[in-house]
Amino acid sequence: MTATKVTGRSLAPDLARGFMLLPIALAHTPLFVSGRASGALDAVATFLKHLLADNQARPMFVFLFGYALGQMMRRHQARGGDWPSFKALLRRRSLWLIAIGFVNGVVLVPLDIVAVYGVTLLALVPMVRARDSVLWWTAAAAFVPATLMVAWQSMATYAGMVPATLAETMPAGFGAHIMADLQVWPLKTLLSTLAVVPGMLLGVWAARRAILDEPERHAVLLRRIALVCLGAALAGRLPAALLVAGAWTTGSYAAVAVAHTLTGYAGGIGLAALIGLVALRAEHARTPLATEPRHERATVTGRGPLTGNGPHRLPDHAGGAGPLTPAGDGRATTATEAGHGPFTAAVAALGQRSLTFYLLQSVVFVVLFYPFTLDLSAGLGVAAACGIAVALWAVSIPPADWMRRAGHRGPAEVLLRRLTYRRSTTP
Repeated sequence: MTATKVTGRSLAPDLARGFMLLPIALAHTPLFVSGRASGALDAVATFLKHLLADNQARPMFVFLFGYALGQMMRRHQARGGDWPSFKALLRRRSLWLIAIGFVNGVVLVPLDIVAVYGVTLLALVPMVRARDSVLWWTAAAAFVPATLMVAWQSMATYAGMVPATLAETMPAGFGAHIMADLQVWPLKTLLSTLAVVPGMLLGVWAARRAILDEPERHAVLLRRIALVCLGAALAGRLPAALLVAGAWTTGSYAAVAVAHTLTGYAGGIGLAALIGLVALRAEHARTPLATEPRHERATVTGRGPLTGNGPHRLPDHAGGAGPLTPAGDGRATTATEAGHGPFTAAVAALGQRSLTFYLLQSVVFVVLFYPFTLDLSAGLGVAAACGIAVALWAVSIPPADWMRRAGHRGPAEVLLRRLTYRRSTTP
């Protein structure tokens, strides 16, 4: 195996991770309010939330997690690393993700995805270097049960079998809150891993081809994916959105839930493709000062120690700052240096620090909504909650951009890297 040095970062993966935190906030924030406020505004907010965020933000989240794993493998391979050392690194990373997710899911809010990532990665470490055919067959095998499991949860909500929000069951005291979360966390985390597998493996496959790292090489594919997947998502998710908004009724809750969940997977991947196209447009709109050649990209040839799938061209950003699992340095890098606009650079900076700001969302939810804190849940409806979600995402951008300008990683990213690599230097 031979490889040149990998330097620099690509815009699309970071931009996708930064944007991703918005639909996550939109999906989660309304779960903490009673929803008792009624009116046209709440109905519209409910419709848009269920159409655009619910069961669609998570697949995008998971796809980018798998993509980050593929980027990590490329980075390690480009540096001449072998599979045993990389496998050990992934296992350490998965254990620390479980630990961080435990704190988030038990002490903060019962909506954690970090530990789910950790458990899934721990179980599927060999898949990171598996053949493409193995990735596809495993993803396909997990897809049906994953869809049915998530759809059953939605169907139960539509039928009124389970509470629609967490506000109805939030404990009055902090101690009771921890005990309640502790009882459900183990089983909930294990079951949730099934829903992660398909998107994660597709993300690994996409990273091998640098689909988001090099959108200019994959523009046609990205356009097709965005058009087909987002079109299918809008069509398949519309009935469920109309149902929860009270604009339509049906007795076929199961069919509606399956369609909503199934096309949510497509929508999540379609959103990632769309952001790849946005990044490509931003690349073309760079300022004249940024038209210098990009860093040389590494090409790994032959059957290297990490993968036997033939030659792979390594993207500029071979490491990447994955969603909740950053692999790149997360410091001030190419966005503004490449001449991108300030907003684009700031959202990309948010993506480089997605673990930090994902955990910040949990802290804000506890502070605003729980009975032992500000207890705002009873007085707010869905529209107000969605407004809080957008505001939370918006106010996360300036501090992330400040960290980029100052050359600082996010605090959670620093912690995870030090725990994973057992030192503070860049791997």
